[in-house]
Amino acid sequence: MSQVQAMITSITENKTLHMLGLECEGKALKMLSLDLNANIKVGSKVLLNIKPLAVGLGKDVSGSLSFSNQLSVEVDTIEEGEILSSVQLLCGHTKLESLIATTALKKMDLKPAQKITAYIRASEISIAEVLS
Repeated sequence: MSQVQAMITSITENKTLHMLGLECEGKALKMLSLDLNANIKVGSKVLLNIKPLAVGLGKDVSGSLSFSNQLSVEVDTIEEGEILSSVQLLCGHTKLESLIATTALKKMDLKPAQKITAYIRASEISIAEVLS
């Protein structure tokens, strides 16, 4: 599980559905939530959870995609497994992990220090803790 510190920059509400705008190291993120704690407000600093299986990777992708979160990242390290491989990513000083099929890792020919894009659905980010 990747944990990322961020600040809430906006909250849009429609009945029980909330779309949060977040900022992490100058990068904008979006988070979709059905249930929002009453003490969460614009300006709150939060710790986010992002599941490694929810972080998709792209290399040389063009065109429009439906992912709310598309982050330019750098491959830090790779642990190749028989079925799944762990790809550690750097987004500034923030670390993320992606678990992808080893066949996809080989097809993409990923290497440390390579610049790629991480894709995360807004619904796959959750708040672990309100920091302030």
